[in-house]
Amino acid sequence: MSSQYHELGSPAQPVNPIDQQTVQSSRSYLAPVSSHLALIGFLVIPLAFGDAEKAAHVNKTATVVVASVLIGVAYALSLFLILFQSHDRMFLINSILVPGLISNILASFNVIINILCRDLLPMGLLEILSLSFSAAFAFLYALGALWLYARDVNETIGVQSNRGTILLTDEEMQRQQLQRLLEQNSSRKSLSPRAVQKTYRVNHPDRLNSFLPPQHEDGYFN
Repeated sequence: MSSQYHELGSPAQPVNPIDQQTVQSSRSYLAPVSSHLALIGFLVIPLAFGDAEKAAHVNKTATVVVASVLIGVAYALSLFLILFQSHDRMFLINSILVPGLISNILASFNVIINILCRDLLPMGLLEILSLSFSAAFAFLYALGALWLYARDVNETIGVQSNRGTILLTDEEMQRQQLQRLLEQNSSRKSLSPRAVQKTYRVNHPDRLNSFLPPQHEDGYFN
């Protein structure tokens, strides 16, 4: 029992700064690797474009396998970093999404240039897949960066507006309190018409006439 109470009462252990440095260094190293691998993969895969007879000096199957592995690892690594560092939006935008966008745009240009310069029209299945993947992931990276940036801006504006609302609420409460005090003071000073009538109304009972002297014929009193 004493050991349990000791464990409950013991303060929380501080986070080791060495672990934080390790996480920061590892993510800063892995972030550019994903974009570089994707770019290398899309630079390699155009070597396998065209018919096997035109590219007899290149092992088309091996080239496609190597390029596919590089591109798949790059996308998987970027997805892992996005899920693992979802709380750090600026890191995702600056280190993963924007570099990934640039790499995929360059990859799309490389695929298009190879298709046009090597006269590979109409395109084959490999050319269509390479261009589609690079363009689609460029669009996804751009959309993700814009979405995270918009969320960050909206939250910043929301925090500022909440602070302004709290200040305005305090001022409004003070104003309303002063207004209530003034209304109470004015109500005490000013009376309603009924109260005025009741205060200044004088009733003349008929018994007072008995104390008056008799009138003369001309209407005057003695």
